[in-house]
Amino acid sequence: MRAMPVGQETGTRYGEMMARYLGPVILRAFADDDVTEIYVNPQDGVVRFDTRSRGRIASGVSVAATRVEMFLNAVATSLGLTLGADHPGLEAELPAVGFRGSRLQGFVSPVTPAPAFTIRKPPTVVYSLDDYVAARVLSRAQRAELRRAVREHQNILIAGGTNTGKTTLANALLKEITDLFPTERLVILEDTVELQCVAPDHLALRTSPTVTLAQLVKSALRTSPTRIVVGEVGEARLWTCSTPGPRGTRGASPRSMPPRPRARCSGLTGSPSARTSRRNATSWLRRST
Repeated sequence: MRAMPVGQETGTRYGEMMARYLGPVILRAFADDDVTEIYVNPQDGVVRFDTRSRGRIASGVSVAATRVEMFLNAVATSLGLTLGADHPGLEAELPAVGFRGSRLQGFVSPVTPAPAFTIRKPPTVVYSLDDYVAARVLSRAQRAELRRAVREHQNILIAGGTNTGKTTLANALLKEITDLFPTERLVILEDTVELQCVAPDHLALRTSPTVTLAQLVKSALRTSPTRIVVGEVGEARLWTCSTPGPRGTRGASPRSMPPRPRARCSGLTGSPSARTSRRNATSWLRRST
């Protein structure tokens, strides 16, 4: 069950309730830039963190299953949803105040023996491609190839497994686009807000229960974009959502696309007025360095 982000007024009303159920250890983790994810497994209720400096660690604190369930119900109720056997999963964005707009994935019975959740915090720093080179994640030749693809308005496909740094790399490429072409108009399409764009002229759109990613792509073509950026999408939706090509012509169809990556993808497409082309960029960065 996917929900829209918690509104400001509703978030304020339910924020204190959510904070009370989670407890001070988890609340402090939201403010700790070293922590990238907060999660609780159903079998023991131990609060665990995924961190930049130490990897995955246990906090030494547990949360009772009843409190986890109350937290998830508070989030669901704030969005006008009900968790239960018919809808045992919850996807939502937490309030900005206190929770930094983090992404929540929650589960209740019957898909899990006890309530559980994973909270992924938004990135706090946007790294450049030069930072990748300095960290020896990219070679200078690879960095030059990506810059060339950006300069030539080529399509870039980022594919990788969970927590491999797809969003971090996409944000680095967005920064490269803005640095090289500060006056271009970017249209960003996402299911969940993760990409960070500082371009002065950009339009960020997101899906809803009634608006699909494919519909957003069609709508984006009517907004005079220089580039269209598609956020993380699952495999099935990726191949039903064609990348827009030159004006008045078809985009890159599934037949002309590269073989299906066995992972989730993010895409940065080239100019709708440019020749349709492709470059695959593998995401090497597992964590924000």
